[in-house]
Amino acid sequence: MLLAILRCTILIVVLATGMLVILLLALVPFRYKGIRLAAWVPMWMSRITSWLFGIQVVCTDSVKIQQHKGLILPNHLSYGDITTLFSVSPVRFLANHGVKTIPFIGWIAFAIDTVFVNRSDRKSLAAAKKKVSEKLHETPLPALVIFPEGAINNQEEQNLLPFKLGAFKLAVESNLPYLPVIIQYSHPDVCRWLSDSESMYTAMWRLAKDRHRKTATVHPLVSFSPDPAIRANLVAEQTRAFMCKAIQESSYR
Repeated sequence: MLLAILRCTILIVVLATGMLVILLLALVPFRYKGIRLAAWVPMWMSRITSWLFGIQVVCTDSVKIQQHKGLILPNHLSYGDITTLFSVSPVRFLANHGVKTIPFIGWIAFAIDTVFVNRSDRKSLAAAKKKVSEKLHETPLPALVIFPEGAINNQEEQNLLPFKLGAFKLAVESNLPYLPVIIQYSHPDVCRWLSDSESMYTAMWRLAKDRHRKTATVHPLVSFSPDPAIRANLVAEQTRAFMCKAIQESSYR
């Protein structure tokens, strides 16, 4: 109990300090390795957080993620997947355009190169897709993460939920390469979030109390450049089968 309280207290300090640094660096127009300076801060925050909670993040090819220009498509097992990916490299995510107007949170999201879209307006989906495409071609780094399962997988760890088509339509129609990524945890009973049966806070408290040394392995596979002649649903099915096979053949358990 004391360990969990200590960890959560330090986490609050890390988050508060990191947010302040991000807001300050957002005023600096320069980029490092093609990435806004503020976008590097979450990487160090995530590395500190992973260490704090006893998780060693191991990537089999971090350069492949750091240099990828396009979409990153990981499997989705936990709320911790975001921190795990950030521990490897700066990345960015999609967010609803309303987030941009929230004080502090919206500023931070903008500072780390979040891509904003209006998901609530069905008529604007084509415009949103075009906006995302233009943003990624204008500033290709860091890569944009989209979880193709569309939700956390509460089922079998060695399998994947059916993929949503949005990411693949974006890749095909906008000529964006995509990189499938496999995330695996050495202690899934502690690191996973069974979102259909427990709250995120319950899952986080379980992790905070755990004393084991844990490993999160990030395994980028092969980057694909989608063929515009192939329909997005076929691309999604082929990618899912490829990722399922990689998970099942992985020596890491």
